[in-house]
Amino acid sequence: MFKKFFYMSLIVLLFLVSIFSFTGVSLAAENVASPDGYKVVDKKVNHVTENIYLEYKKDGQTKTITKQEFKNAEAKAKEEYNKHRQNKIYNTSKKATLSPNNINKKIKSPQATAASYLEVNTSATFDSNKKNITLTATINKIIGTPPIIIITGYNLYSNKAVLGGFNKVAGLQKEWTGSQIKVGQQTSKVYNVTSTNFWMTSSVITAGWAGGNPKTDTAQSGPVLTNKKAQFYPNIYTEFMKKSMPIPERADMKAVPIEKRVPWNNTLRGQYIKKFIDTYGDPKWDWSTADIHHVVPREYGGTNNFSNLYPLTRELHQQVVSPWWVNY
Repeated sequence: MFKKFFYMSLIVLLFLVSIFSFTGVSLAAENVASPDGYKVVDKKVNHVTENIYLEYKKDGQTKTITKQEFKNAEAKAKEEYNKHRQNKIYNTSKKATLSPNNINKKIKSPQATAASYLEVNTSATFDSNKKNITLTATINKIIGTPPIIIITGYNLYSNKAVLGGFNKVAGLQKEWTGSQIKVGQQTSKVYNVTSTNFWMTSSVITAGWAGGNPKTDTAQSGPVLTNKKAQFYPNIYTEFMKKSMPIPERADMKAVPIEKRVPWNNTLRGQYIKKFIDTYGDPKWDWSTADIHHVVPREYGGTNNFSNLYPLTRELHQQVVSPWWVNY
C-alpha cells in the first residue's frame, strides 16, 4: 500500500514542479490524495488571504465637495483607523492553521442601490524559494459612490510559540485619495525570513465617504508555522486515523546532543505498531515500507510517547517532512 502512495506522490510532485517552473507560484490549493488515504499539502508558495467588505449607506448621489469637507472626512478616517491599530496580537488556541489559503471575512451582498460598497483584499505570500513574505493590499471592488479616502494597514506578527502574544515585525500602511481610488490599486511590502516562527496577520481598512462617518473593518489570520525558508509546516492527513500530523508547539527548540536523545530501535518501533493497531485497527499496511515520524524530532528533545509519533510512508517522510526540519 505504501509503495502505491509513493508512485502517486511522485507523479503529483512532478506535476507541481512543472507548475512552479512555468509560473513561479502555486495556483492551486487542492489537497493531493493518495491510494493509501493520505492527503498532503506541501507547496513552495502559500497565500494567506483576507477580504474585507465595507458598506456606506447614503441617500444622495456623488457630488463635488469642498476642500474643507475633504479634510474633515480625511481627519475622521484617520482617527477611526488609529483606533484599530495593534502592535501586538494574541493567540489562545493551540491549534495552528496549517494551510489557510482562503481566509475571507464576508458580509451579505448589497441589495439597496442607495448603499456604496468597498472590497479590499489583503494577502501574505509565503515564498520558500525567495525566503520571504510579501504583504499586499489591493482594492478589489467598488460599488456605488467611491470613498474619498481609503487607509489600509496590513501587519505581520511573529512568535516562537503557538500560544501567547505575537509581536509586530513588519507592516504596510497606505493612504489612497481622489483619483488614486480605483479597482486594481495595490501596495506591497517584502519581509525577509531568517528564522523559524509562528506567524499571524491582521488588517485594518478604513474608508471615508463625503458627508458621512468613516467605516472600518478588521480581519485576523493564523497562526501558521514556517521554517527559516518561509516554508509552511507540511499539512498531512491520514484518512485511516482521521487525524492530521500534529504541529509542534514551539519554534525555538534547541538541538539535543546525540548521547542525550531518546533511543529508537526495532523493538520500540514494533511496540508502537502494536499500539497503533490496538488503537486504530489494522490498516493492512506494509509496515516495512513505513517510517514512524517523531512529531518533535528526537534531535530536538522529542520523546517516544505515542502522541509524539505519526506513521508516514518512507518516501513522504524523507522527501517532504525531513527536508522541512533540515531548515528548522
